[in-house]
Amino acid sequence: MSKFLFLYGAGVMSIAICTATDTDTIVTPVNQEDKNIKTQSNLVLQEIPGIQKTIVPIPGMPAPMDLRLAGSIRLSSIDVTVGLNQNMAQLVYTCLIDIPEDIDDEAKTLPIGIPFLYNDRMDNLKSDYPLRAIPFKNALLQYNVGVDSIICKSSLVEATHPQADAPSMFSIREYTHWLKADIPNKPGRHVVTFQMTLPYEQSINIAQGEFSGLNLGFQLKPLMSWFGGVEKASLNVFASEMRNKIVKLDERLPKESIYLTEKGVYTINLLGTDKRVVLDELNIEPVKGYKLSADKKTIEIDGKQWSLSDNYNIQASSSQSMDDYGNPVSADNLKVENNYWVSGSINGGEGEKLLITLPEPKQFYGLMLETGMNPTALPKSDTEAHRYPDINYMTHNRPASISVTLNGEYTYEAGLDDDWLPQLALPVSYTKPVTTIQIEIKSLYRGTKPGADTWMSRVLPIVK
Repeated sequence: MSKFLFLYGAGVMSIAICTATDTDTIVTPVNQEDKNIKTQSNLVLQEIPGIQKTIVPIPGMPAPMDLRLAGSIRLSSIDVTVGLNQNMAQLVYTCLIDIPEDIDDEAKTLPIGIPFLYNDRMDNLKSDYPLRAIPFKNALLQYNVGVDSIICKSSLVEATHPQADAPSMFSIREYTHWLKADIPNKPGRHVVTFQMTLPYEQSINIAQGEFSGLNLGFQLKPLMSWFGGVEKASLNVFASEMRNKIVKLDERLPKESIYLTEKGVYTINLLGTDKRVVLDELNIEPVKGYKLSADKKTIEIDGKQWSLSDNYNIQASSSQSMDDYGNPVSADNLKVENNYWVSGSINGGEGEKLLITLPEPKQFYGLMLETGMNPTALPKSDTEAHRYPDINYMTHNRPASISVTLNGEYTYEAGLDDDWLPQLALPVSYTKPVTTIQIEIKSLYRGTKPGADTWMSRVLPIVK
């Protein structure tokens, strides 16, 4: 079990995070109509050649999972706190649930679920570029559910809602993935918390090297599934690893529903005066998009050109000499495309450090990294490798979070997505010219191979 600190407003909330172990199988068949539902959030953009989307679960608001009891229990209010890291988001749903005295005594638990839009069954052979489409049970990086500060049973379910055809369930009919919790049937008011970490969504134009801004979507309409309505629903958004000024909220939100606190937290009222959701879905863009040059030597961010520098010296606290295939895997490989550095340490790479020294001081925007074994180097003719790109990638450890120290005096943290695509790690505020950059691996996505080492394929400073 690990712990996160979610900082918001003037307070600090310490939350225990654990991964649930029991995963439900599909209990309700998904009909063809559901399979053909097209949403902007979770389908690969196949209409335009060379443009694709990363495939991520799009979370929704909680809904009752059993209509026989839904008329009795009530969602009085919900408050969702979103901590925006650089390449993923940490979510905490805090729900006030009222359970009446006269509810069915035979029901020992009351099922409540968070729905997700998610299409994790993509065929890589139909794509010119390997897609990161992991099973749903692995897509939520960390999750748990608690009732009154006590962990309760939760599971991941791949199915339509058991009563999806009921007229009152129109708002959740399209969802086929759920984080389901079994709430103890005890009369009174209870605080139910759902906690999880999710990657962002991103559109990619492979041919032109264009990476759209990272996006976090929310499905709000499941709130309409509660009998009697919801009195209060709010979304609190703060940038925990980035400058707040680069966070972009959905332009469709009514201006009167948004409040910015002195601490830099956006508070969004999700309900209008009629107690209906202000939008069926909303989007948050925490990081701007960028464009790589064809030779991957320059990067355009917000209309400005920066260099991706491979002109540096690098030292590693530990390195393996050769990989399993006899290829050298020193830290110098991080300058070169389609090569790898392998940590070669007894702790699998956690705590290892890379020290980059530039030949002269440079204005520093951030780092571009590619983690793990990148399957994009695999030839299209290798159909098995192309069909199952996750196999090699998941074998080895990948960095999950890093700390970056500039000039030995300024340190910032960056959470990393579990993906082989390029991703950025940007300082919150540092304007001095930079000569040295130390990267420390703080945590890992563990590989399936026993005793796996950490693999990285690229680290390039973004400088002028």
